[in-house]
Amino acid sequence: IIAIAVTALMVLAAQGVAYFAWVYNAGYQDRTSMEQALHFATKPAIAIFDDVASAYQWLQHCPALP
Repeated sequence: IIAIAVTALMVLAAQGVAYFAWVYNAGYQDRTSMEQALHFATKPAIAIFDDVASAYQWLQHCPALP
């Protein structure tokens, strides 16, 4: 699953996605797999959140790209 997630993130980056906010489901207990996958991805910039509001705020503060 890690290789699939990293590949998907690479495809997103190639399509111009610069920032990716990952929001965990409230009932999701096993964060280890996703955190490992995100650790190996270098682009796009990724942050993990427990709630949508925090993710939205982070995305709003990401610098605009030319």
